[in-house]
Amino acid sequence: MFEDILTLDQLADEPEEEIDGFDPEADPFAGPPPVDDGKYLVKLTLNEKRPVEKKPRTDGLGNYFRIGVVAVIQDPGGKFDGRMLFDDASTLPFGNSGSTRVAGILKALNVKPLPSASGQALQLCKALEAGPAATVKTQWEVSYKEDDGSWKRIKGQKNFLKYPNGSPMPIYPCPNGEEKEARATIRIYEKA
Repeated sequence: MFEDILTLDQLADEPEEEIDGFDPEADPFAGPPPVDDGKYLVKLTLNEKRPVEKKPRTDGLGNYFRIGVVAVIQDPGGKFDGRMLFDDASTLPFGNSGSTRVAGILKALNVKPLPSASGQALQLCKALEAGPAATVKTQWEVSYKEDDGSWKRIKGQKNFLKYPNGSPMPIYPCPNGEEKEARATIRIYEKA
């Protein structure tokens, strides 16, 4: 397994060479920053850890379904190739459009959405079995609770503080003193 196993005495005799790129102040358990706001070609699959949930609608008009979607960026040699984005798509209708997020994904996959919640959920689950390609538009997002109890949402890298080199910081300092970590959200699904 290891070819050069050292004793403690041998290790103590090793020269102390600095680790290139090591930052003693960095969080060793922090994940990578979110992918940049942008448009990406992705492969879609069902999130096996949170595939499908059935929930009652708060308006009492039946049930809706939440489908966990994983989008893996397909950009060989690119900065974000292989990075995963997660989405909770639902069959709950948007008030202003009369459509659903699941219907939007189905349209991006060239599938005509059925008019029922369970039908759309089943259509999407079946479509995701094939690992279809789509294009997604992403945007950084942070949500926090204001002092008055209302929720505030910050969207887009342009609204985040910048490092001295000009790149956006993935941490948002909230007015209530909390620091929230940005996440890349999928804003729109389009055809590949």
